[in-house]
Amino acid sequence: MEKSQLDEFGEILVSNVRDKTIGHWERVVMGTMKDSESQQIFRELNKLDVDTKNLIQSLVYKVTDTTLHYLLWTIEQNEGLDVTLNQRALKNLSDGLAGELYTEDGWIGRFTKKAFDK
Repeated sequence: MEKSQLDEFGEILVSNVRDKTIGHWERVVMGTMKDSESQQIFRELNKLDVDTKNLIQSLVYKVTDTTLHYLLWTIEQNEGLDVTLNQRALKNLSDGLAGELYTEDGWIGRFTKKAFDK
C-alpha cells in the first residue's frame, strides 16, 4: 500500500515537474517559445556548433534531475518540513526518497516520457 502511494507521488513528480521542465526547455531550444527571453536564448544557441548544443541539451536533463534529487533529499532530511501524502509523512514512505528517482525501476525509468537518448 505504501509503495503505491509513493509511486503515485513519483509519477506526478516526474510527469508534472520533470517532463514539463524538460519539454519547456526543448521548446526554447527549438525556437517555438515566443516570449522575448526564450527567443533571445534560441538566437544565442543557434550560434553554437552541434556538439555544444548536444551538451547543453544533456545538461537540461541533468540539472532537472539533480534539482529533483535535492528537493527529495531536503524533504527527507529536514525535521521541520512536513510534506504529506494521503495524511502520511512522505519521508516515512521510503528509506531514501532521492533514490526513488533512479535505476530502471525508479520513477524516472518507469514514468518519464522524456528519456535522454543521446
